[in-house]
Amino acid sequence: MAVRMTLSEADRTGDIVLTSRDNLHIGEKYGQFIPVLSEGIDEISNRFKQPDGLWVGTWYDPVVFVQNSQFYNGEGRYINTWHSLAMPGDWTVVMTDFVAARGAANILYGFVETRGEAEGLQYFLMLKPHVVQYAKFLTTPVRLAALGETDIGIGNYSDAHQYEEHKYPLKVIFPLDGTPYYLTGTAVLKSTKNKEESERFIKWLLSKQTAQFLQSNDMYFGFTNPEVAHLTDSLGREAVLLETKGDYTEEGKKRLLNDWISQVRFRKGN
Repeated sequence: MAVRMTLSEADRTGDIVLTSRDNLHIGEKYGQFIPVLSEGIDEISNRFKQPDGLWVGTWYDPVVFVQNSQFYNGEGRYINTWHSLAMPGDWTVVMTDFVAARGAANILYGFVETRGEAEGLQYFLMLKPHVVQYAKFLTTPVRLAALGETDIGIGNYSDAHQYEEHKYPLKVIFPLDGTPYYLTGTAVLKSTKNKEESERFIKWLLSKQTAQFLQSNDMYFGFTNPEVAHLTDSLGREAVLLETKGDYTEEGKKRLLNDWISQVRFRKGN
């Protein structure tokens, strides 16, 4: 999709895109979209949309701590921030390898954007003594925490809440000091031959009824439509989202991932 967002109009067909915020930024940069303005979009928080109406976020997926209930009932209840997660202790953590999944890498990008590269990488180096596995898939940390194979899994809310709905013994915790999130959004392409229908489809994507339909089919996201109830964790707390803008270049992402590999993942010694 990132490549498609750079193509000329003659080489690209379609009416709308539904993709990540980073890809929407690329499409915006290359002048691929036409503005879509409606009352519903106007009510969505500015953090979830492009100021001139070129794209709008539809739903987002925050990063959470998933704690096995037995661990939570002990010292786990005191681990409710990124800061406390990395403090000295004997708890175990499973997280997804940033190189293995783009969704997981979004955690790294969020930390670097809000803390700076040096401090962001330093945090994951501090966390490393707790990490017993860098998983290949986004759902693995959640599943292992739910099964009691690790004390804490770092994963997406959408996966964690599925396990919670299916009554697994776990606690879903929103970090109190803020958390990264993966934003999905939509835009109308300049090449559209169905502008009116495309705008109606976006209105449907943003509707409360569509949010309810997704939830009824085991897809749990935070919805940008303010009419939809806000996400809450197992303790009834709403998510504190990091103030990130995204807009990371593919070159910048690759460089950060290489730095994480050399300075954290496979770093030798102290």
